[in-house]
Amino acid sequence: MLDIKGAIVSIDAMGCQKAIAKQIVSQDAHYILALKENQPDLHAAVKDYF
Repeated sequence: MLDIKGAIVSIDAMGCQKAIAKQIVSQDAHYILALKENQPDLHAAVKDYF
């Protein structure tokens, strides 16, 4: 396992999964995940936020 504490991890849309995000946060790191329109509810929520 990589030591990612304090890091910002970026992942493409294929890695945009809750389990991956939880694992990153559990290691005291931050994430930027790509999001595609094939997840319409989540995509709309993020689009509305920004």
